[in-house]
Amino acid sequence: MNASQAEKAHGVPRMTVGRWIRSGKLPADESGYFEEDDMLSLNAARLKRNAVGRSANDLKPENFGPAESAKQTRQEVDLRKATAQARKVELDVLAASKNLISREIVAAVFRQLYSIDATQWRGLGARVSPDIMAVCEVDDPAVEIRVSEIIEERVFITLAHLKRSMNDFLIDVESKQRID
Repeated sequence: MNASQAEKAHGVPRMTVGRWIRSGKLPADESGYFEEDDMLSLNAARLKRNAVGRSANDLKPENFGPAESAKQTRQEVDLRKATAQARKVELDVLAASKNLISREIVAAVFRQLYSIDATQWRGLGARVSPDIMAVCEVDDPAVEIRVSEIIEERVFITLAHLKRSMNDFLIDVESKQRID
């Protein structure tokens, strides 16, 4: 039997048979012909090493014929490919999850931002308007009051917008299906 015949009859890749011959594991003549039983023994050992979740008895050559041997080899290749793909997906998910922040942390940050007390901002205009007046070199109490009012209005408009935006974001997040 030669490598091509082994591949057709038993599903053993020609390259594998060639490696066995070159390494001296499979005795062959100058034309590359070898004993079928020797090749089957080496193939059984290879299948045994590569088997995932199978018992050693399932892989003995006497437990399957030539057609089933080829089928077994293709199944093992497919199983190895599927296992490698699953591992790659697992690693991709693990890498992506390192860039995620848990919902609980996001919710806590938003609760803190949302609970900004108006008293922290109330009176901001009155506190900063004297500085603004000094920079502008204006000494008019009516202008100072109007500057203070404008600052207060803008602060509360900005806070209201911020709270609406956070509310909309949280509603959107909570409406999506949770996967964690």
